[in-house]
Amino acid sequence: MSEDKRRARRFVFLLDVDVRIAGKGDYAKAQLIDISRQGLKLLLGQKNAEAGDRVEIRVQLPRQEAPSYLQGAVIRCEGRTNEWIAGVTLDTDESNAQNKDRILNFAYQIWIDKTKTKI
Repeated sequence: MSEDKRRARRFVFLLDVDVRIAGKGDYAKAQLIDISRQGLKLLLGQKNAEAGDRVEIRVQLPRQEAPSYLQGAVIRCEGRTNEWIAGVTLDTDESNAQNKDRILNFAYQIWIDKTKTKI
């Protein structure tokens, strides 16, 4: 059995986002599957990302006027036909950190709400 080597809790929640691959044109629709302090997982409709590609993710949270932007690098992209899962490691600069915290706080609140309903 393989050991999970992640250093941070992953918060699972689905959210529509837009992703732009550096040097490959406009934003494309994607779905955020989960997020942690170090990275996130995206569901892409087509394989437009390769390991090593730089990405910008535009996230529009509910009840937030302006979108948040995250930057990072694709570490893997696996799948078939119309479903591709991309793992992204997030940059650690200050702007990214603030936006990541905003999204993580939103994800944490969803997690808390789900935990309360199970009790």
